[in-house]
Amino acid sequence: DIENGKRILLFRSGGSSDGGLYTIKNDGAEKTKVIDGAQQPGSGRLSRDRNFLTTALGSVRPRLAIAQISNGTPVNFADSSQYTSVYDPAFSPNTSSMVFVGDNDLFTIGTDSKNLKKLTNVTDGVPSTKIPPTTKSPAYLDDASGILYVKSEAVNKPAEGQPQPVIPTDIYRISTDGATEVKLTDSKNNDAPRARPDGARITFTTTRDGNPDGAHEIYAMNADGTSPTRLTTNNADDVTPVYSPDGKNI
Repeated sequence: DIENGKRILLFRSGGSSDGGLYTIKNDGAEKTKVIDGAQQPGSGRLSRDRNFLTTALGSVRPRLAIAQISNGTPVNFADSSQYTSVYDPAFSPNTSSMVFVGDNDLFTIGTDSKNLKKLTNVTDGVPSTKIPPTTKSPAYLDDASGILYVKSEAVNKPAEGQPQPVIPTDIYRISTDGATEVKLTDSKNNDAPRARPDGARITFTTTRDGNPDGAHEIYAMNADGTSPTRLTTNNADDVTPVYSPDGKNI
């Protein structure tokens, strides 16, 4: 995010003694620990106003939490304790709600810990002979009209002693009430979708180019999934693209 011309970055540093989640400006100034590593935070996401971050705390039955940047005191969400796994939380543009993954499905919840809503049922109807789908990497559109996320396909379980199959993942857009879902990509291993502020383009990562060691390239496509354009060309693993606030850079 931007404050007085300087980007506000959120990053995670490992280690329980000096690790945790920090904010820092892009000139290296004002490094601030927000959540201590002893609380075992996952990756975090900042609110649009830069006043809060959300993350999941703990390695066993992680809890969805919000922390105020100014004091770093996390507030656990009791509603999330029912899930075996909670990850990838992200704020809505006005910070009134969040989207997160709970036990492989997408949920939204108000930042007041009310109005929990399940958006997907990815394992419904999946036979026991298949590896069930999972979801990850949700992110609100800037106008809060929908949510981008990644969903894997259900694939056949391997026979005993056989290697695990490659599981394709594609990018979807779902309405905030869960009623409408649109598949935006149709190729293997697409990830990390983020919309441009005007909503017209979406940047993401993919391994569709067959790079050595499965390295990702960064792409951008139209909001309806058309006109995918490759933006990087190298054998390094290019990941986690995000648009700048003015939409001119990634």
